[in-house]
Amino acid sequence: ALLLSVDMDKCETTNTLPWMGEVSGMNCENQWECGNFITHIIDLEQTNMVACGTNYGNPEAIVMKPGLVMLEKITDLPRICSQSPYWSSTYLQTESSIFVGVNEDSDTSAITRFDVNDNLQLSAGRAVTTSELWLTEAKFVASFEHGDFVYFVMREHSDGGYKATIGRVCKSDPGYSDDQSEIEHSFLTFTKTHITCKMSVSAKQTLDFSVIFTATFNPTTEQLYATFTQHLDVDISGYAVCGYSVDDIDASFDGEYQTFNEKGEEVSEPLPNRINCEKHRTHHEAQNLYTASTTVTQTTQFPIYYELKKFTTVLSETIGEHTMLYIGTNIDGRETRYYPQQRHRPCH
Repeated sequence: ALLLSVDMDKCETTNTLPWMGEVSGMNCENQWECGNFITHIIDLEQTNMVACGTNYGNPEAIVMKPGLVMLEKITDLPRICSQSPYWSSTYLQTESSIFVGVNEDSDTSAITRFDVNDNLQLSAGRAVTTSELWLTEAKFVASFEHGDFVYFVMREHSDGGYKATIGRVCKSDPGYSDDQSEIEHSFLTFTKTHITCKMSVSAKQTLDFSVIFTATFNPTTEQLYATFTQHLDVDISGYAVCGYSVDDIDASFDGEYQTFNEKGEEVSEPLPNRINCEKHRTHHEAQNLYTASTTVTQTTQFPIYYELKKFTTVLSETIGEHTMLYIGTNIDGRETRYYPQQRHRPCH
């Protein structure tokens, strides 16, 4: 891997940092993912940076100062870096913590909170979930924060297919562990809801876009935008972009819930506190999964945009009174689509 420092004013490279990794202890599942691939770079208050590398199947991180001055390597913090460049990962920095969602292997996913101390160093994960009940072979699509919460947008397996879900957890969640170890703490406030993206083509036919690929959150409009398709490996089914308001998402979390125990069985237990992050659930209550009964639907009757081309990424920004969506495809490169908020029909 090679890290580059670029002066954006002069548009030129100011420094480079080769990062070879350790070939001797390679632990790769496939030859094409055997290398040291950089999966993400975390900015710690614009003073230090943490870069994640796959390191031939033995993920590690390096801490750097601006200008690519390496300070140290981190190999003893599980679940901060992904083992493969093809496995999904996302991270989000809040006031005093970093929330990371990674795939530990092809079947196991984890959400972990790392604290940042006064010396801008990461401490061991204070809260984590790897339970198959909470995360069903989850692929992390995006993460964002709003108010007291952090949100993880995910694609999960469901009855032979896929479902789009959002997991929510309080920023202040302290975590809990029966053995009080420093790493295996379960979140006390983790809950999930489902989102859908549909398009009616006739009175009798509705296209259900259930496979979510990418997502972005616009903090100005407080809207989540996501790209979907109907089938994971069939491009001819078409791709759609749907939008969701954070108010609708929170309304789903604040409504009724279904409760499932560790065996995945639905149980009838009164739901503990849902909203107030100052009062967490008990340790017993936190072992269950709480899934919102109300599904979050798109804000417009039709998807914002639809095409047969494969959408690879989506970004959003607000310019004046208008919201812009930038949609990347795998055919024509980056395409720009104009979507004013007041429209309630597809752009084309």
